[in-house]
Amino acid sequence: MNCLRPADIYLYIENGLDPAAAREADEHLALCPSCRSAFEERRALMDAVAGIPDLEVPPDLAAKVLARIPPDRSSRFGWLVAFIIGLSSFLLGGLAYVILTGQSLTGFLIDAVRSAWDVMRIASIVFIKSAKLTVLGFDLLFKFIGEIGKGLARFGGLIGPEVYAACFLLFLALAVLLVAGFQRKFLPGEKS
Repeated sequence: MNCLRPADIYLYIENGLDPAAAREADEHLALCPSCRSAFEERRALMDAVAGIPDLEVPPDLAAKVLARIPPDRSSRFGWLVAFIIGLSSFLLGGLAYVILTGQSLTGFLIDAVRSAWDVMRIASIVFIKSAKLTVLGFDLLFKFIGEIGKGLARFGGLIGPEVYAACFLLFLALAVLLVAGFQRKFLPGEKS
């Protein structure tokens, strides 16, 4: 017999296994020190949990918690406040730059506009090239899928229904194995 799964150990502790499975578990626990250790740990945990009294939740707990949450005080014009703060910060920074470097205010504004224009120009070029690459990628993907479809259609003419059924069963088995592997790898759970 393989080692016991944690769920089987819990069922064994709670007498939830059928008699044949319980006998097999008894025999395995007598022979396997690893499973016996896991069984004893889980039984001690279950005994400790059984001794904890039930928690009494006051009926007005939800109302008390909700009452302590402060009301939403966001303004409808929060974006305007943020814009004004950003603009004033930019202007104060520009003024400090002009004072510290001795450059004229008009020169600073011209440099700021040129810099903003360069950023917008480069960003638009990057956006356009990204859009072209996306369109080309989708076009390539659709052509690839079309070619696969043509190849499968040609291949389909060469094989009979038995081969179709075998391929379907193979695909189904691989899908089940993939899902099981995904669950085992990425979904949380207890491991013994």
